[in-house]
Amino acid sequence: MKNTITTLDRARIIYAMDMISRRLPTDFALLYRQLYGKAGSANEIQALRNRLNPNRSNPSLSFIGRLVNQVPALRDLTLEDLFPAPAQPATPTGSAD
Repeated sequence: MKNTITTLDRARIIYAMDMISRRLPTDFALLYRQLYGKAGSANEIQALRNRLNPNRSNPSLSFIGRLVNQVPALRDLTLEDLFPAPAQPATPTGSAD
């Protein structure tokens, strides 16, 4: 079975990455050090920058988890904050007799 991403899934990823990127430090060299425990090369830092761009990224949940664990500004976010449940259709409460 081929793994495909739906339009809704992609919209949710963009939303989550937008929420995350708003809280990240703007110094990507510092962020790279926070995430990986070492200084990154210019190419590694640019790759991280691309990975965090909501319109270009397709991060795994493990990467999102690593961000939340390593960046204190993200620790108060819940999965519900990042991936809100879709609105449920209203259900009828009475009968139409």
